[in-house]
Amino acid sequence: MRKFQVITNEDSENCELLKSWLKQHRAKFDEWHIEDSEVKNRLLDDDKFNQRFCDIVGCAASTPVIHVEDTGEYYYENLFNIDGLVDEDTVKDIIGMA
Repeated sequence: MRKFQVITNEDSENCELLKSWLKQHRAKFDEWHIEDSEVKNRLLDDDKFNQRFCDIVGCAASTPVIHVEDTGEYYYENLFNIDGLVDEDTVKDIIGMA
């Protein structure tokens, strides 16, 4: 399994849903709180984050976001299915879960 972080927002139901699913599947991850100024600075210093979430007006990221450490990629789309549940196949593929 890849090393990854989940970028969360304190009041997000989807963040809690994803973290709960990951914990149920014994996936180890670090949680980065988007409200934390150190996390914000780390993200703003990351070219891949800026390419995906920022434009001339500013940056906007919907949480949760999965950051895969070895590739540096950020994933936020398709983490949930139409029923509002974790899209297990997508998340497993992103984090390299067999």
